[in-house]
Amino acid sequence: MIGVYLIGLITVSAILWAATYVRNQKYRKADTGQVTLHVSGALQKTWDGHASFDLLELDKDVLSDARIWVISMYDEWSQKRNFQLSLSSLCDGSLTQPIPGSYVIAPGSYGSTSAFSASYSHIVDGDKLDIYEYSTLHEGSGVLIIETANDREIHGNFIFTAHRYDNPLTKLNRIEVTGKFTARRVV
Repeated sequence: MIGVYLIGLITVSAILWAATYVRNQKYRKADTGQVTLHVSGALQKTWDGHASFDLLELDKDVLSDARIWVISMYDEWSQKRNFQLSLSSLCDGSLTQPIPGSYVIAPGSYGSTSAFSASYSHIVDGDKLDIYEYSTLHEGSGVLIIETANDREIHGNFIFTAHRYDNPLTKLNRIEVTGKFTARRVV
């Protein structure tokens, strides 16, 4: 039973990463928002990049009426891409954009806009085939604070711990990610 749950969480994470990547490639514009984030622990990095947000609707064949509200953060989409960060909430068709406030980042956030999951992808030396994936899907915690929000732009900050796994049962290492962002809606 736990194996099926873990496979489901990994599948949702992969779908989210792929959907965000495709959207960012298709809709990259000069007016994207910005993010500054600091990574400590197993990785030591400070990044500046772009930030956007959107409400993604999954194909009904994948999951009936599921929506993902996501804040996507990434550096320049070039040959030397270095990171992708997603803060997301997965819910049924009633999911709406969160209002200003504090939101928990925790494992198993399905079913509520008041809980988010986080996924940080570290792309080693810009090689898109060499990615270290850290997430809060199995373990980790933090907080997302949305300071201001409207239908075009969101300002906020976050802090969370995430883990990297060799397989669903073997934890390799841990990172802490903090940041401040202004995300603009994908058009």
